[in-house]
Amino acid sequence: MSKTIEHLPLLSPALGTERKLKVIRWQGEEGPTVYLQAALHADEWGGIHCLHYLEPLLDEAMARGEFQGTVIMVPVANPIGLGQHLNGYTIGRFDFDYSGNFNRNFPRLAPMAIPKLAPLLGSDSIENARLVRNCLRECLDDLSPQLEAELLKQRLLELSLQADIVLDLHCDSEATLHLYANRRHQQQAVELAAFIGAPVLLLEESTEGAPFDDANAAPWWQLQEQFPKHPINSGCFACTIEFRGRTDIETELAEADARGLYGFLQEKGVLAGTPDAPTPLTQGTPLDGLDAVKAPLAGLVEYCKAVGDYVEEGERVAWIINPYGEDHQNQRVPVYAKTCGLMFARRRDKMTRPGHTLAKIAGDHSLAFRQGGKLLEY
Repeated sequence: MSKTIEHLPLLSPALGTERKLKVIRWQGEEGPTVYLQAALHADEWGGIHCLHYLEPLLDEAMARGEFQGTVIMVPVANPIGLGQHLNGYTIGRFDFDYSGNFNRNFPRLAPMAIPKLAPLLGSDSIENARLVRNCLRECLDDLSPQLEAELLKQRLLELSLQADIVLDLHCDSEATLHLYANRRHQQQAVELAAFIGAPVLLLEESTEGAPFDDANAAPWWQLQEQFPKHPINSGCFACTIEFRGRTDIETELAEADARGLYGFLQEKGVLAGTPDAPTPLTQGTPLDGLDAVKAPLAGLVEYCKAVGDYVEEGERVAWIINPYGEDHQNQRVPVYAKTCGLMFARRRDKMTRPGHTLAKIAGDHSLAFRQGGKLLEY
């Protein structure tokens, strides 16, 4: 058993400057490998805080000889975004230099892997899984990133493709704990949500935009569909965890989150020990049942509901105050929920523009107006 720390360089963005990724690895026995990263959206810091408290727990587990698997941790996944400041604020969701959202457009590896794997796959599922993992890595190595953000995405995938479990740690604006996962992984996602105490789990069949979790998990079921005559295991459970809101940086919360992740690692056999099985707070709701309540006009937002409130369909969620209205009565425009469910997130900035998402409500049934569109917020 050993703990190592390495620093992976990124492309230099300008003369005299350089950035790098810090990678911490706890190498144990031949058990499962878990990959953890925080702040891919560099203005979302709850994951950094959680991993800060998880690291000493893992050190203590290694000192006790309790590592049955491997943990790979990238505590700061996006130094590019952390370097983007405007008027005193970190602007880390979108790259200032060409590539857009840092958590979109990761390489789609399955199409590249299909012709390579076709002559190699056989009837042994374990051997097929080994071939798939090696082939995905080869396909990634064949890429030639030209931009710093492209190399960042390649570096992160190089690390995460080794893992059986991939957890991408984010946060929302104002929110309670919630998770995004694929419906194929519902059981594992329900377990994870229970360990960290998340009341909301959003399940999708597929996502658009190639986010990080999808880039890790989707190749496995895409290859299963492509090669139905060859058994291929589901080699990666990938999930996005949203650690509440941007300002929820509190010791007690981060310590509890770290303990929850630690228990999940025990449950999955990465660490020795039998954790107390927590009671799930949710079995999951469909991502296309999420009502992303939009602002119909610009104005000042006055919320009628708080994060964590249960909302009925048709219930007023907020007022938008428009001082340009001709009379005082017309200066208040109501905004209503289109489904019933837990309002698990809302916008922190109280001055809005048309089309901004004001709140998110986790409904338990699919919504017609959400089907066929972009299910993830950009």
